[in-house]
Amino acid sequence: WQAAKAQAVPEGFAVVPIEITSKQIEAYMKGKVFPASISEHRKFVDRLSKDYKAMIEAAQEQIND
Repeated sequence: WQAAKAQAVPEGFAVVPIEITSKQIEAYMKGKVFPASISEHRKFVDRLSKDYKAMIEAAQEQIND
């Protein structure tokens, strides 16, 4: 398993979900001030999800270059 993983995942990279998970959001928010309203919280999670997706796409492009 470790040998297969070493071949499949380039050094310096990690296997992560394509879509951000609630557990990742919770880890990110640890120690931060939460948005005051549900509406603001939804906007924040939407923005964080878009940023996360952009980071995943950029990492995939780096691997394919």
